[in-house]
Amino acid sequence: MLSADGGGSVTADHSRTTQIDHSVATQAATQVTPQSEAQRVTSQADDRAKAQAFAAAYNAAPADQREALVREVFAKNPEALDSWLNPESVNELVDDGWLTDHERAGLAEAVAMGFNKGAIPIAPAQAAYSISTSLAFDQIPVQNAGLAPYQEVDGLPAAYQYADNINQFLEFFGSSPSPEVAEFRANYADHLIDTYVENPKQQNYDVRDAAAHFATQILADRAAPRELASQYLYDRYGAKPDDFRAFAQYAAQGGLYTSEAYLGNLTKMWGGDEQASRYAVDDPVIALAQAADGYRGNVPPHLVPELSTKASDWLATELTGLVADPPKLSNTGESLATTERTQAITGAFISHSDAVLDHFTNPDVVSENYRGTNMNQWQYNLDTFSGFLQRTMFSSDIIGGGVVRDHVLDYIGDQREIVESGTNPGNQAEDRIALLSATTVEAVRNIQGDIAAEKAEREALIGFTVDLALAALPLPSKANDAVTGALGQIFGAGPIATALKDFSGQLVDEGTGRLTDEAKTWLTERATPSEAELVEAYTVQDGLTAATVTLYEQQSRNPAISPELADDYQDIVRAYNDFNNWADTR
Repeated sequence: MLSADGGGSVTADHSRTTQIDHSVATQAATQVTPQSEAQRVTSQADDRAKAQAFAAAYNAAPADQREALVREVFAKNPEALDSWLNPESVNELVDDGWLTDHERAGLAEAVAMGFNKGAIPIAPAQAAYSISTSLAFDQIPVQNAGLAPYQEVDGLPAAYQYADNINQFLEFFGSSPSPEVAEFRANYADHLIDTYVENPKQQNYDVRDAAAHFATQILADRAAPRELASQYLYDRYGAKPDDFRAFAQYAAQGGLYTSEAYLGNLTKMWGGDEQASRYAVDDPVIALAQAADGYRGNVPPHLVPELSTKASDWLATELTGLVADPPKLSNTGESLATTERTQAITGAFISHSDAVLDHFTNPDVVSENYRGTNMNQWQYNLDTFSGFLQRTMFSSDIIGGGVVRDHVLDYIGDQREIVESGTNPGNQAEDRIALLSATTVEAVRNIQGDIAAEKAEREALIGFTVDLALAALPLPSKANDAVTGALGQIFGAGPIATALKDFSGQLVDEGTGRLTDEAKTWLTERATPSEAELVEAYTVQDGLTAATVTLYEQQSRNPAISPELADDYQDIVRAYNDFNNWADTR
């Protein structure tokens, strides 16, 4: 049986000579059938010989006879997965030189085919009641989840064996890139989720979490097709985002017990000398973020082409929501959105920012009680996405906060261009500008007290405050003097207004329509870090609100723009005030 250590250990005499019955193997080709080959495989005297014979037979079999061969082998030896086809046993044969990588790949494809075609018996109903199953692989999450972490199994703590079993499984099936194995990954993930994660008859929550974690590893494995995880999860949870949220929470909880930190701590207490990094399994949430980003493994992300599909856009959006409103892990009480996970999800957001922002600036006001809340969809989106911005835009713990800010500004600029183009059905672009501006205001308000009084952070905040207002202005690069005067009025009589009045350089960059580096430095150096002036520099009459609304209003009265665009900007002001006033009342 597949025990906690994976089972199926072998001994090797480093000779390729096996106990295969060569008199049978050399029978005439016309007499070879799937039945005869299966009999030859299962009649071998030891496990090593069976694995060698099956690998040779499967790889040599015509494509249209492979399924029959697999069915016959499992019919004659239904316990094969518990012994000679166990992933650890096969991997050991490869390590010791008894099998080639190509032969292992053939065995992985054969097992995958057996599962996909129903040749391997499973009993999900039985598993739901008794937490046991006739499918050997299920013992990885089922049996190991119940082991005491310090209980020694073959000289290692059980937690190490649990992690090793997952890695052995991934190594075995990662040897074959075939469509059959890709299909198996999805089918087996379905089996795990249906039987152990979402089956109400299954009440062992440790098993639930372990199964969700295992399913995530199978789908997001670096050897799997790049689009598999996002497409599978979109197909399963695209219409049920709260179920995905629960699944990610369970996977994160299950992943705790195979993390490097947990195993390393176990090593210290156990007193052994094992290296946790040799056994640790990828964090499931990070693995999903990398899968949405089209990136998995050790290759630098910038060398991997982005994966941009409807499914990967959806996955990046849902993960962004997890950072914005992270659930607590029931087994530890910690937030799902750790720094490491938030960092990975930030990368996914950057790669899919247009799709994510399209989702979170959806101005739909019809969907009442959206996702089980007392909010409309736009209210929920404002509240949720502001949480993501709070944790990323100005966080010193997250690399890429400046890129997040740039993507927000670029998106507003893109919507401004839609407004100016006149191809804007339903005034949706105005609503998107207003909603994203209000969302960003709320985020900055909530974090402004946490931003240190350091020059670099003041410069980033002041620059972003002004750039947000500039992003929606028509042709801001040609309005240097007008913008300088307008901002001076908005910022009142404080240090920002004085700095603007005294500034003689170029305020707005003609290429980007944003504050020049010179202007940012000038303003920042004159916003001294004393408490009173720093608060004024941050808030400036709730600077983002005042700057955004006032500049929109001024532009709507600008005789240089068309009456239609003036009306559009008044629409932005009205929508912005609606969104912002709702946020203030909560």
